[in-house]
Amino acid sequence: MQRALPLLAVACWLLSAAQVAEALSHPTYGSEYVLLGLLSVAGLASCVAWLASWRYAPPAVAGAAALYLILYCVRLWTAQIEPRMAFTDASLLEATLDSLRIVQATVAHSLSIGNLLLAAGELFYEWLMPLAQVGTLAWVIAASRRAA
Repeated sequence: MQRALPLLAVACWLLSAAQVAEALSHPTYGSEYVLLGLLSVAGLASCVAWLASWRYAPPAVAGAAALYLILYCVRLWTAQIEPRMAFTDASLLEATLDSLRIVQATVAHSLSIGNLLLAAGELFYEWLMPLAQVGTLAWVIAASRRAA
């Protein structure tokens, strides 16, 4: 288990970097992908340091995970939640749940038309990577508390 989580984190950051590289190849990419690309490189480097058991790797891993979650929440707020609240009389909870339902519906639509790669990419970007970062952050915090 000691090596499984760093290897999972490396795989997640590699997939994130691949998605960013693909998104940056389109002429209409958003500036969030540049930030996500830089964060992917930093996250990957911190996970490699974690695998090498460097002393300062856990804070770097936790920092990369926290920054990813902040970027994810800002993107979710600015691209999905806030516009729904502006155009409807929805509360914050209703707008959040509605945006999460729309994300689920886009994944289901991609699957229904047979585009498995697009569905897998959306599922990873919208659900799995944020959950992996929450898990990584929780693991690093728990490990630091056990060590103290």
